[in-house]
Amino acid sequence: MRVQTTVVFRLLLCVAAGLILGAGWEGLAVKEINIQGNRKIERQAILHKIQTKIGQPFSQGKIDQDIKAIYAIGYFENIKVDVKEVEGGLSVTYIVTERPLIKKITFSGNKKIKTETLQEKIDLTSGSILNPYLVKKNVQGLTQFYRDEGYYLVQISYRTEKISEDQIELIFDIQEGKKVKIRQVIIEGNRSYSEKELKKVLKTKKRGLFSFITSSGYLKKDVLSQDIDRLEDFYLNHGFIHVAIGEPKVSFDPQKQGLTITIPLSEGDQYRIGKIRIEGNKVISTSQIYLQLRIREGEIFNRAKLRQDVSAIQDLYANQGYLFTHILPMTNEIPEEKKVDLTLKIEEGGLTYVNRIKILGNVKTRDKVIRREMEVQEGDIFRSHKVRQSYNNINNLGFFEEVNLDIQPEPEKNKVDLLIKVKERMTGQMSIGGGYSSVDNFVGTAEIKQGNLFGLGEQLFLSAEISSRRSTYDLGFTEPWLFDIPLSAGFDIYYVDKEFDTFTKTSRGGDLRLGYPVAEYSRLSGTYLYEKVNIKVEDPNSASYDIREAEGKSSTSSLRLSLARDSRDNRIKPTSGSLNRISFQFAGGFLGGSNYFTKTILESGWHFPIWKQLVLSLHGKIGYAAGYESRPLPVFERFYVGGLDTVRGYRDRSIGPKDERGDPVGGNKLVVTNVEFNFPIYDIIRGVIFWDAGNVFVEGEEFFDQPLRMGAGLGVRFFTPIGPLRLDWGRVINYRPEDRSRSQIHFAIGTYF
Repeated sequence: MRVQTTVVFRLLLCVAAGLILGAGWEGLAVKEINIQGNRKIERQAILHKIQTKIGQPFSQGKIDQDIKAIYAIGYFENIKVDVKEVEGGLSVTYIVTERPLIKKITFSGNKKIKTETLQEKIDLTSGSILNPYLVKKNVQGLTQFYRDEGYYLVQISYRTEKISEDQIELIFDIQEGKKVKIRQVIIEGNRSYSEKELKKVLKTKKRGLFSFITSSGYLKKDVLSQDIDRLEDFYLNHGFIHVAIGEPKVSFDPQKQGLTITIPLSEGDQYRIGKIRIEGNKVISTSQIYLQLRIREGEIFNRAKLRQDVSAIQDLYANQGYLFTHILPMTNEIPEEKKVDLTLKIEEGGLTYVNRIKILGNVKTRDKVIRREMEVQEGDIFRSHKVRQSYNNINNLGFFEEVNLDIQPEPEKNKVDLLIKVKERMTGQMSIGGGYSSVDNFVGTAEIKQGNLFGLGEQLFLSAEISSRRSTYDLGFTEPWLFDIPLSAGFDIYYVDKEFDTFTKTSRGGDLRLGYPVAEYSRLSGTYLYEKVNIKVEDPNSASYDIREAEGKSSTSSLRLSLARDSRDNRIKPTSGSLNRISFQFAGGFLGGSNYFTKTILESGWHFPIWKQLVLSLHGKIGYAAGYESRPLPVFERFYVGGLDTVRGYRDRSIGPKDERGDPVGGNKLVVTNVEFNFPIYDIIRGVIFWDAGNVFVEGEEFFDQPLRMGAGLGVRFFTPIGPLRLDWGRVINYRPEDRSRSQIHFAIGTYF
C-alpha cells in the first residue's frame, strides 16, 4: 500500500506543479522532446506512450496523461517533466527514474516446502524489472498454494535488499505455520443417502487415526474440486439426473485451529430408464447393438453405464471399419413417471481406410521389421482390434523402450494415417558377471547377445554359465521372417554338464526350429532335436535304482510339435490375455536314437486386470509321458515338481515319489497350478503374492491319486534391461518331515508364465 500511495502523491504533485507553472505555456508550440534517466528502457518505447508531439501546441492536460501513461508501463518509480522556453517554442523533457532490476530471488523461512517447488509457483525471474504489483500478485499466489497444501495459517511478505545502484535482491519472507487439520466435513441437502455413504466417495476427509499413513485430513483445493465431480458422478450414476452440487464453503475456527468444509447439494428426483431405442443403424443390426448394452429398461439410470455402452458400440463399429461413427444419446424425461426414455442415434458414416503408415524414431531397426508386425496395411479397411494387435506385436518385439501408435484422422476423406513412434533400446549385450541361484548356488556367467542383428530382427546369442553344480554353453540363432514370410527358423547348439545329488548328467546336442502362424494369435511350431546324454553315477551305493539303470551313454532323436495361442498384451509384463500351448514330443522309432518315449504337455496361463494396476494371473500345467516298445521312460525325461517354476517353498525337484534313500525319482504324470496377485511397488518394481500346488504321479497311478502339495508366499519383480529379475520366498503349506525345510528363497532371471 505504501508504494501505491507514494505514486499517487507524486502524480498529484506533478499535476499541481503543472497547473501553476504551465498555465502560461498553453498554446505555445512544442519544439523538442527529450527523455532523461532511462538506461534499460528504450527511448522510443517511452515516446510511443505519450500524446505530446513536436510541432503541436503545448497542453498541460496532455502532459498529465503522459505521466500516467509512462507510469503504466510499470518500469518507473518516479517521473518528472521539465518545460523550458527555447527559440521558436518549448522544450519538454521527461525525467524518469527506473525501477531496479531483480538480480536474485530468494525464499526465507520455508521448511516444509522446498525452494525449488516455490520457484515453480512464481512468474518472476532474475533479470526482470521490479514491479510491485506483480510481486504482490505472486505473494497472493504463494499464499494460495500454501493453503492448498494445508498450511492455512501461512503468512508471506516481501522485502528488497540493494545489491548495486540499479540491482536488488527480492526476498519472500515466509512464516509457514503448522498444517491446519480438517475437523469436520458436512454434506447438506442429502435425503436419499446418508452422510456416511456420501463421504466414502470423497477423498477430502477429516483428520483420523491413520491419516499419518494416508496423508488425509488436510485441505487441498484441487482434491476438493475433484470431490465435487466425484459426488456429482455418484448421484448421476444412481439416477439423480437433476442433482446440483454447490460451491464448498470453507470456514476456519481459530480456537480449535481447524477447518470445517460444508458441501451443499440438491438431489432432485431419482429416475429409471424407460424405453430404449436404436436409430440410424444400417450396417450393424439392432440385435447386435443391443448385445453391447449393459443398461436395461426399468433399471435406475446410470450415466457411467451409458458411457460404457456408447464406447462399446463405437468399438463394435470400429472393428467393422466404421471409425467415424458417431453415437448421440438422447434422453426424453417423463417427470410424472420418474423415467427417462433413451434413444441412441447412430450416424454410421462410411468405411474408413488406412492411408499411410509412418514410422518415426527407428535408427537401427529397419522399417520392414516394424511394418511386417502390422495387422493392417496401407489401403486396408481400418479395424480397431487389428490396430491394437499391431501395437502389441511391435511392443513384443522387445526392441523398443517406448512404442506409441497415434491415429491421425481425415474424416472428410474417410481415411486415417497411422503414426508409429518408437524409442529404441539397446538390443546388443555383452556381459560378464556372477550371481546366486537357489538351485545352483554361486553362478558365473558370460553372454554375447544381439536381439536385433543388423536391424533385421534376427536373434543371435552365445552364452556360458558355470557354477559349482552346472556348466552350460549355448549358441543359438533365430530368423523370425524367413524368405520375408512369417516363417521363423532357427537352431541351437548346446553342452550341459549338471551335477545332481547322486549322479552327473552330461548333455550335448542341438535342434532345428520352424514356426508359422496358423490363425490370429496362434502359431504352429516344430522342433527336431538330437541329443547325446551320459549319466555317471558317483557312488552306486547312494544312487537310486532308476539312476543306476540309466547309467551310461544314450541318445535322443525326437520331433516336437506344438500349437500355441498367445494373446497377452505384453510378454514381459502381461496384464491381460493368455498363453495356451499344447505340445507333443515323439522320440525314437524311425527317428533313431536309443531313447524311446512320447511326451504330451498342456499348459495355460491367463492374466486379468482386477483393479487399477492389480493383476490376477492363473496358470495350469498337465503332462503325460511314457516309454514304448518295452523301453522305459528315461529318468531324465520324467517330470519333477518343486522349486522356482513349479511349486515354490519346496526344494528343487523334492515333491513326488522317492526311493528308499529319500531321493526323488520323478513321475510320468504332472499337475501344477499357480495363482499370482501382481501389484506395483515403485516404477520398475512390482510385488507378487502367490499360491502354488502340484505333484507328480508314477506309472500305475492315476492323476490326483496323491494329494497336491501346496506352497504360498511373497515375491518381487525387478524389470531391468536384461530381463525381469524374480525373487520369491515361499513357505510349505502341508508340511511333511521328508520336505526337510519349511520355506525356500528362489531367485532367477526371466519370465514365468
